[in-house]
Amino acid sequence: MGYICLFDFESARDDDYRGNHHIWADFFYDHKPITIILRLNRQKLSDKLIPNSVRPKPVETDYVPAIAYVEAWYPEAISVSAIDSYIVTWLDSETRNLIFHEYSKDMVEELDELIDSIK
Repeated sequence: MGYICLFDFESARDDDYRGNHHIWADFFYDHKPITIILRLNRQKLSDKLIPNSVRPKPVETDYVPAIAYVEAWYPEAISVSAIDSYIVTWLDSETRNLIFHEYSKDMVEELDELIDSIK
């Protein structure tokens, strides 16, 4: 349908999305050398955000597979003004731990420096 796929951890219950984390968790560390996640301001997405709870069920004719509980959609381009922060993730090769570091909108220069240092 041309929608933008999003993760929506706010609407799903912890037990639900943790129960199927093996399906979606790789997204956060499978992009080398880093993954940049955009934390979006839900209020700036207005009423157009399409939650997982309204997607067609497997027995319905419009059903399309999706990540249960956490996948949501937005039907049009998302404005940069909707970005609240940037979360950078990478897998520490020594400890094998997943590292998360969040940069606010005010820290974009630091984020740029990190990206430049990786290039």
